Amino acid sequence: MKITIPKENVDYEAEILEYIKKKTDGVTITDIAEDTDFSRNTVSKYVSILGLKKKIFSRKVGAYKLYFNAEEISFPKLFTIAYYKGLLSGLKRNFPDSEEIFKEIGRNCYEYIDFSLGPMISKELKGLKVNRLIKIYYEVFGRFYPSYEVAQPLIDISVQNLDENNTRTILKFSNSEFLQTTDDFLLHAYIIAGLIEELWVKEVGRKIKCNVGKVHISEKKEESFYELYLDVDKRKF
Repeated sequence: MKITIPKENVDYEAEILEYIKKKTDGVTITDIAEDTDFSRNTVSKYVSILGLKKKIFSRKVGAYKLYFNAEEISFPKLFTIAYYKGLLSGLKRNFPDSEEIFKEIGRNCYEYIDFSLGPMISKELKGLKVNRLIKIYYEVFGRFYPSYEVAQPLIDISVQNLDENNTRTILKFSNSEFLQTTDDFLLHAYIIAGLIEELWVKEVGRKIKCNVGKVHISEKKEESFYELYLDVDKRKF
């Protein structure tokens, strides 16, 4: 049975704010009214209240006035990636042969990125801290790593090789936003290499060395890839 909440019991301010939070590209008063089934007058009233409380802000875009959540500004993915690509390209052009510096930047990134791992992955990571089979580390790592990847959680990772001593493996990264028809954005791989070194220490409790290996650039995004060589310090086990 559908229960209809009386209008007088609706928290309009909270409902409208929650709606705006979910629409990171911005919404108009008409959008809010149509999707919430509130009247335009009601929406206008509470949008004004939220604006005065600085919980939302507005931007004039063409003929429309769009409202955004002020507590946590979230840029559209395509804009974020385009901005990041421009930054990578500029850094590569102005700071050639500085790969190790960008690995260090990757290590520093760790403390500023809010990693949200599911309960199952968190449980596996805790298990790794008492497991001495290095092979298992790589298998679990390939599953949880996409949660850490910048702007591309759908990146593909595969284990290409594990040496006979179980101390080195080669991870192949494909389906990347930053490897298409140019290597202008390759510094991303070095930043990620540094990030991986740091997260292994902090999340897994194991020290590794991560270096960029083979890089293949293709006109087809799905054929481009880069490899990272991971060397585990067995003395830490």
